[in-house]
Amino acid sequence: MMKMMKAISSLINGLGSDSELIIAAGSGEQLELSAMDFLKGSNTVRGSFTVQAKEIQEAVKFSVSTDVRPMIETLPLERASEAYDKMMAVSTGFRAVLKISE
Repeated sequence: MMKMMKAISSLINGLGSDSELIIAAGSGEQLELSAMDFLKGSNTVRGSFTVQAKEIQEAVKFSVSTDVRPMIETLPLERASEAYDKMMAVSTGFRAVLKISE
């Protein structure tokens, strides 16, 4: 999980002036941010368990225009119980997806 929080913390350096970093999921781990990260411009960092449709649309548009892809940990359906346990322990590798074999 520390790897994820370090990756999220590093995103502040990629913000332009008057930008916003929205954390839609996370753990109880601390982010590594300093006052200097916010003195570069009028930036905001906020968190939300629910993300509005407009924010999702903007995120998808950004992803498509910059070729950003999610980091996904794929597990077969037979390991659904393990995937659930990892999700509840916040120990998945970013996003966990169950794959149904054809």
